[in-house]
Amino acid sequence: MKKGTVDFLVILIITIVITSIAGTILFKMYGTSKIYINDFNEFIELIAQSEDDNIQRTYLQLPEDWILVSFTNGQDFKKFYSNPIEISLGCNYNIKVPESCGNYPCICMCSGSYEYGYEDACIDGLKSCKVYTEEVTSFTDISCPSGFFVKGTDSGLTSVYFKKDDSIIRFCNSEECVSEEHQLVAEGFTKFLDLYNTCLISSQDDCTCPLDLSFLTESYSINFYKDKVDLYDRSNKNIITSTVLESSPAVYGSSKFTDVIAVYLLESSYVMSSSLEFSDPLTVEHYLYKKDNIVYLTSEELNDKQVCNAEDKLFV
Repeated sequence: MKKGTVDFLVILIITIVITSIAGTILFKMYGTSKIYINDFNEFIELIAQSEDDNIQRTYLQLPEDWILVSFTNGQDFKKFYSNPIEISLGCNYNIKVPESCGNYPCICMCSGSYEYGYEDACIDGLKSCKVYTEEVTSFTDISCPSGFFVKGTDSGLTSVYFKKDDSIIRFCNSEECVSEEHQLVAEGFTKFLDLYNTCLISSQDDCTCPLDLSFLTESYSINFYKDKVDLYDRSNKNIITSTVLESSPAVYGSSKFTDVIAVYLLESSYVMSSSLEFSDPLTVEHYLYKKDNIVYLTSEELNDKQVCNAEDKLFV
């Protein structure tokens, strides 16, 4: 056999081997990626089936070179800095929004490389995105002001908590869905709601329940709507936690509060307002007043009223 023929056969064999190996690797990569994307699709379905205010926990197959990220109305995901010192909040990356998201809220699972950053992960890498044109208006994350962002792990398994709040999907890092910064005030808020609901179901009528608002510091307010109540961070204009109400309170002796009641601290006094702009406040007395199966936030002195007989249920 001529030397040239031998060289050609050797090159041909090497080429076949390399092509076979590359094909096997690509096939495995595609197959593995398909598993991740199927897991992502199940995650999207879980969001769709979730009921308001129920905290969900799920596990996603997300390896360390993949990310989950939300985009807001066609805008790139922006890294967040906290001046004067940069603080890593789990969202300190710039990530370009893919064209497929259009101008709608969108959440994507994308492959990338930490070595080169994640900026083009949802542009050049493998990806799967869910675009919301109606049922979801935004995504939030208590640990990231820019939106939802999470990196994969070495184990390839990532735990995600979230809850649905009407058209908002709120992501968090614990079963309480409240950051450590807001934990104490959130606990006080929960006790407040326990008191409110206990007052509502009291067998007595024309009675008061003692009200403790000491947890409500100047940075927060309680915002009542017709069907829900929010614990609101006034300084950052964020909802800390939200709960659906079967019956919203009224204001005793006043008919001006129709759509919202905001309760907050102002110059050492607790007040309530008919606007989230916190205008025209009235002082809140330290009672909840029950009359005709309606719970009132009162601005009047009610020392002459009896206390509702539900003390054994308060703050449980």
